[in-house]
Amino acid sequence: MLHEPQEYKPIISAEAPEELKEKIGKLGVIETSVHTPPYTMHKFWARRPWRVFRELITRFTKPGDIILDPFAGGGVTLVEGLIARRRVIAVDLNPLAVKIMKHEVKPLNMGLYKGALKRLAEVIEPVASEIYAVRCPHCGGKAMAIWTEYDSTSNKPIRIYYECPICGSKGIKKPEPGDLPEPQSMPQFRRVQIPIGDKTSDLLKRGIRFFDQLYTKRNLYMVLRLKEEIERLGDPFDEDVKSFLLFTLSSTLKWASKMSTYEDP
Repeated sequence: MLHEPQEYKPIISAEAPEELKEKIGKLGVIETSVHTPPYTMHKFWARRPWRVFRELITRFTKPGDIILDPFAGGGVTLVEGLIARRRVIAVDLNPLAVKIMKHEVKPLNMGLYKGALKRLAEVIEPVASEIYAVRCPHCGGKAMAIWTEYDSTSNKPIRIYYECPICGSKGIKKPEPGDLPEPQSMPQFRRVQIPIGDKTSDLLKRGIRFFDQLYTKRNLYMVLRLKEEIERLGDPFDEDVKSFLLFTLSSTLKWASKMSTYEDP
C-alpha cells in the first residue's frame, strides 16, 4: 500500500526566539547526497550529510560569523563552514577526529606529494615483489599476489588472486609451497591493547587482544616498513608532505587488515 508523504514539521523549542522559529519552520526537507572528496579521505563514523550542514550554516549564520562545534567528529561543520566563509572552532576529544579535520583543511603541495609517492615506490615495490611472490600456474615464473583470502578459522591462505608480469596471465589460484614467503624480521613497534567496548567485544572473544593481531605478519611488516620509509624521507619533502603520507597510510589500514572481507560476485 502506498502512503502519501507526510508534511515535514520540525520540533522547535517554545523558548526559541521568534526569528529563529521562523527560520527553522522554513527549512523544509533538505535533500542529501554522497560525500564530497574531503570526507572520503579517511573513514570516520556517523559523518553527517554535508548538504544539510551547508544549508544550516548559510541559513543561520552570515560570512565572518564564528561557529563552534564542540563535538566536531569527522569535520563536516568545519569544512562546510570554511567553504561558506565562516570562522569555525572545531573541538573533539577523539585524537583521530582531530587528525582527520586537520588534513581535511590543510593545504598540500601536490607536486611534492606525488614525488614522495614515487620515492616510496622505488624503495617499497622491490620489497613487496619478494614477500607477495607466488608461482605463476601458467608459465611457472614469479607472479605477484594482488589479494589473498584466508580461512577465518585456521588463519591460512586458501585463495590467491595473482598477476604475472612474465606471461601476462592473471586469475585465482590455490596456494602452494613457496608462495607468499614471510619476512625474515619485523620492524620494532609498540604493541597496543584493544580496549573493551561494544565495538571490540567480538574481537576480544576471538582472542584478538592487540591491534597488531588484526594483520597477517606480511601485511604488518609492509605497514611498518611504509611508516619507517615515510618518516625517513628528507629534502625536499617537508613535514606537511610526510604528515599527509602517514594520513594516507592510516586511511588504508582497514584494507590491509583481516577486517577486509571479500564476497564472490
